[in-house]
Amino acid sequence: MTEKKENDNKVKSWEELIAKLKDKKNSWLFRGQNRGKDLKPKLERLVENDRDKMYVLEKEILKEFRRKYRDIDSDLVEKDTLYALSVIRHFEGPTRLLDASYSMYVAIFNALMDQPVKDNKNEVFIWLINQDWCLEKVKKIFGDPVINNRNEYRTEESYQEMYMCDQPKKFVFIENPYKVNERLDVQQGVLLCPGDLTVSFMDNLKAMDNWKDYNKKIIINFEEDERKNSLMNLHRMNINRKSLYPGKEGFIKDLNEYALRWIYQNIK
Repeated sequence: MTEKKENDNKVKSWEELIAKLKDKKNSWLFRGQNRGKDLKPKLERLVENDRDKMYVLEKEILKEFRRKYRDIDSDLVEKDTLYALSVIRHFEGPTRLLDASYSMYVAIFNALMDQPVKDNKNEVFIWLINQDWCLEKVKKIFGDPVINNRNEYRTEESYQEMYMCDQPKKFVFIENPYKVNERLDVQQGVLLCPGDLTVSFMDNLKAMDNWKDYNKKIIINFEEDERKNSLMNLHRMNINRKSLYPGKEGFIKDLNEYALRWIYQNIK
């Protein structure tokens, strides 16, 4: 039964993928990934067997980052934990956070931009998370005043109240710091933040009622030519590393896609 259900969500062409996603534009967030079927932040991958140490490790990472970070936003990094974590995540450092986007095309690019990890058998994934469902369930846990205050002001106090309390609660919420970095801005990005680090991200998600109905996974199984064709389609929409990763980092990383596009157009 599980295999049949997974096959129902498997696509082998650009057209099939767009058909699966086109009716999910409103109220849904999208996350593309080419590593692992489940949602698993980098911090969690570091400490899978001793989760009680996750809070200690997160605090040590934050302390080390804050001690040595030097830039114009250093004061904000010091005062705002979520902002600090978002900067670490921006440069692919270890945090509890996962990136998602309001744009399905950005998510498709993030899933396809690198060749699939060998263990994935040529498969990459798009996760869809319903934001209305997520907001409703988290309000039931904390109450409307707490969540409305969090959404309005994004203060350090409201972050600590939800994510660093003595008795952590199992949930996943949609977050962004009040000051978003440029990469989150251009990618229409949001951050998925789990409430309890002593269990996995997926366990946090599964603790929320009806999670299967409002969190869906599409399996992309493209042949290499179809992957290159899809990346070309996204490039024509101005979705590539150069546009999504500001500065020299994106410009230089885009040379990988430039080479693929050139080969696709000139060597077939």
